[in-house]
Amino acid sequence: MKADATLKINQALNALDVAIAGAAAAVKPLALKDRELSHRMESYREVVRRQRCLVADLERATDQRNWREAERLTDLVRRASLMIKMDAGHILESLRALRQAGSYERCA
Repeated sequence: MKADATLKINQALNALDVAIAGAAAAVKPLALKDRELSHRMESYREVVRRQRCLVADLERATDQRNWREAERLTDLVRRASLMIKMDAGHILESLRALRQAGSYERCA
């Protein structure tokens, strides 16, 4: 059970890594001009790196049958992913608003 759960979490983190890389590539022309956006993309990568450390701690906690710690760590990983999702959604909404206002040109 434990190995299956952490495998699924790691697969989700791999998918998140791919999504972050794709998003970073998509906004790269803007991020080169916007340090804050560039920093946010780098922050996402750091969050995923830290989540991977938390998953390793989660594996140890479940091996030790420390369910309270396992629950805490699972919640931390979940909340970090949710934070990225919400922030990325905000960035996308901002880009849509800029595009609709005509102040964003698509980089080809």
